[in-house]
Amino acid sequence: MSDSEIVIHVSETLPPPPPPVEFWKPSQFIGYQQPKDLVLVGDNHLVRGAICVIGGSPGVGKSRMVPPLAVAGATGKGEWMGLSVHCQFRTLVIQAENGQARLKSELSSLNAPGDLDLDDWLRITPPPLFGLDFGSEQFCEFVRDYVCLFKPGLLVVDPWNAVVRKDDIQAFRDALERLHAVLPAEPELRPALVIVHHLRKRKGDPKRGRELLEELSGSYSIGAAARSAFVLQAATADQEDDRVVLTCAKNNDGDPGPSTAWHRGGDGFSPCEDFDFDEFFEGSAESRRSISASVMRRALGNGGIKRSEFVSRMKLEGFQSSASYGALNRFAQVEEDSKGRFYWKESSA
Repeated sequence: MSDSEIVIHVSETLPPPPPPVEFWKPSQFIGYQQPKDLVLVGDNHLVRGAICVIGGSPGVGKSRMVPPLAVAGATGKGEWMGLSVHCQFRTLVIQAENGQARLKSELSSLNAPGDLDLDDWLRITPPPLFGLDFGSEQFCEFVRDYVCLFKPGLLVVDPWNAVVRKDDIQAFRDALERLHAVLPAEPELRPALVIVHHLRKRKGDPKRGRELLEELSGSYSIGAAARSAFVLQAATADQEDDRVVLTCAKNNDGDPGPSTAWHRGGDGFSPCEDFDFDEFFEGSAESRRSISASVMRRALGNGGIKRSEFVSRMKLEGFQSSASYGALNRFAQVEEDSKGRFYWKESSA
């Protein structure tokens, strides 16, 4: 069946809706047998019918996590961001951020098995003309029909601020209600929901670990509705540092697991094996000891050195990586050549 045929016959296939509420005996819960494809990824990190939030600052790489997740679901094995994949599932992405050129680049560079035809497993919207208009019944009906026919195990909405235009509790609740309304009524057919979301504007010291849940914009509503929530953070403020840290800040039904570090690249994410988590979790404490010009001159030496060598020398001076990265940008005397080597240039004044 082609995509153009998907919505035409949907009214003939939809079953009658279930009762609005059911009342079970204790013995029914005790005898409940969990479907094999209920848990998609991790220790109940992604579960059919449940909401998972992926949060992060703009540009950190939240949306880039989705195509590798779709590939993992299509293969039905292996790992996604260090979490085990338990079954095969289709992925439907409703997004309004990335255009055709960006998606072509991302999908072309995906590290997918050679025998995998992603056309059978993945659908992504180009940015809709009127955005993610879940306030429109016509939009919701079209999405509802497509979900019923494509039968995704995972539905991704990216970004949430394209659905909710106001950052208040009622707007979030209304949007979540409209989102649930486009899903199949039968529990066994309901996909897991992944909402890609921004963090609120940071105030004070950076948060770490479980306290990151409070950093989600509209955290009272979206954080309460989610059964699990991930936050992706840049390892340092340096734009050339490709390292990111992924933390599960909430997992109501399982073990959140430890934070993990990754290199973010055009073809996805690769593990960062030598990441210093002690340094990362210290946060802003490292800034208490400032780096002087004399230390910079000594570390940079007489000839140009690469960034990695500079950071290694600074560690011998007792400074952590993030502070060293920041110092390269802070001192006007530091210059970088076309080969990415750094020099200390004394002022001629």
